[in-house]
This record gives sequence, structure tokens and C-alpha cells, in this order.
Amino acid sequence: MDGSPRDVAQLVYAACQCACLVYDPLAQPGPGLVPVMSRAPSVTGTAKAVSMWKLGAGNTLIVSVRGTASAADHMVNMNAEPEDASRVLGLPFRVDAHRGFLSCAKALLPSLPQEIARQLAADQRLSHVVFTGHSAGGAVASLLFLHAAYNCLSRESPAAQPGEAPARRGRAAPRPKISLATFGSAPVTSADVTARAGEQPSVGWMLAFVNEFDMVPRADQPYTRSIVDLYRTRYGLPCRWTAVGGESCPLSQALCWTLPEPSHQLVGEVILSRSALRATRPTGDSASEVAAPQAASLMFIKVARAAFHNLVFCEVGVHKRRVYLERMRFLATGAWETPTQ
Repeated sequence: MDGSPRDVAQLVYAACQCACLVYDPLAQPGPGLVPVMSRAPSVTGTAKAVSMWKLGAGNTLIVSVRGTASAADHMVNMNAEPEDASRVLGLPFRVDAHRGFLSCAKALLPSLPQEIARQLAADQRLSHVVFTGHSAGGAVASLLFLHAAYNCLSRESPAAQPGEAPARRGRAAPRPKISLATFGSAPVTSADVTARAGEQPSVGWMLAFVNEFDMVPRADQPYTRSIVDLYRTRYGLPCRWTAVGGESCPLSQALCWTLPEPSHQLVGEVILSRSALRATRPTGDSASEVAAPQAASLMFIKVARAAFHNLVFCEVGVHKRRVYLERMRFLATGAWETPTQ
């Protein structure tokens, strides 16, 4: 991973802020974030809202894609059939992607890479581009990141428009590094492409943050159907999609509930954000008579892909943007704990 852990944590927090700000272009950004571009979504939801930000004291351009914010966005999310993404994203290998999210990425190509190239040409100090998004925005940002990884971002500025001064050409700066930070992203590719994408020379780091119990990063069709059947067994109802313990598959007849193989996966290393309660040491003479108060603590754990696919997450409250933003703030300030073995 390029950069020190502290530097990466600061960038992740900035990316999370941008992933939230893209929902409200009029919101006041945090210190150091300078807006450089904002594009409204299409009425049909196919073209997502996008914004770009520069870190005022850094060398980073952050590209943020908005997630679900309208009924049209929900229709896009439901269009989950797999579709070949190799031609749309310019990949040298075959991989399928969630059709709805792929259509959103396609709607932003090639205009978004051209805008990124324009920003890079205008500011030669920019050496790092971070793609980010929350929920469905994270899924679309992941596809745009893959396109950038295999179709190197250029500093060549597009041809000047009428009345616009041509960009100055000086000594060519090196191509920028590109990274990915998603927050509660929906699964998007039919296979895990993280290791393969990481071999590209322009790729920095790829991080998919998931709050513990957040259902959205697990919610592809096989998982959702399996959870529905799990709840049906709780009430003695027959399973609709899962073959467990006979026709009615009562949970009491199954030693364990085996989750199906996922149809779509996250892009990036899965970083699980886990909130726990810990007992604080009581103070005072009557400490033995008073229950120790509880204080929240956070842990960030890298989870192997196979282990992640065995987790049962069914909550939506922890999927909220403000929850991710608060936890990334803790990550940036170092106010979290290292898990003990």
C-alpha cells in the first residue's frame, strides 16, 4: 500500500466526506476540500451525480459518485442481472458486472475521464486520483476505478472549446496513481478482481469499508434469497430457494445454515469496521458497588474474502452515511483499537 497508514487514513476520511457531500452540492465542505466540479444526475437515474474535489494542502483529486437518492436509483439497483463488463470498461479479461451499475458507469464514460484529464492538465501537482462513493455510488465508483486502472488516466487536456484558451504544455508530469475507497458499497463484479487490478502499475490502494452488520455489501441476489429462506424456516414455512433439510427445511434439522456462493463481489480489500462496548475502570470509594460504565470502541479489521462471504449481516441502520463518516473520522484521528489475537 502506497503511503503511510496515517496518510492513507487521512485520505480515506477526506474521501468519505466527499462521498457524503455529493448528495448535497450546497453542503459546506470540511477544511482543505476544494470543489472543482459537480454534475447533476439524469432523470432516469442512469447517469449518477458526480463531484470532484481537491485537497487544498495535498496532491489528490477525489472523484465522488452519488448513491441511491431517488426512486429511479432504486430501479437501477434492482437491475441486477450480470452483463459482460470487459468491453465497457476496457478490461483485458472477461468479468461480468451488475447490469444497473454497469449502465451507470457507461453513462459517465468517456466524459468523466476527459474531465479528470482536464483537471490533471490544469494542475501538474496532482499525482493521485481517488475514486469513492457510498452504497450504490461505491459500486459505480468501483467500475470507474477499474476503467481507469486499465486505461491509464492521461494528463492530455481535451481540445479547447471555442473561446477557451488552450492548456499550457510544459514538461510532462508522471501519470497519477489511482486508488479506491468505498463505504458500504453494493457488490458489483461477478469475480474478485482486486488482486488482478492491483498488479497495474498505476494502482495505489483499494479499500472497501464495511460496517459490521451492514447488509448492503452482502446483498446480492443469492444472499438475499438465502436470508429470506432463513427467516421462513423460523416460522416453519417451506424454503423457496434453499435446499436444506427436506421440503420444508426446518432450521432445527440443519446443523448450520450454509450461505450460497455470491453472484457479485466488492472491489478492494474488505475492511470491517466493528463497534464494541468495553467496560471502563470505575473510580471512587464506592466503585465496587457501582456497575462499570460502558464506552464505545472501534476496531478496523481486514477480512479475508472467504470469511466475509460467510458473515450474516441484516441491518440497515449502520449503512447510513453519517455512521460511516463518523467511523472514518475515528480512523483518521487514530481513536480506534487494534484487535487482539
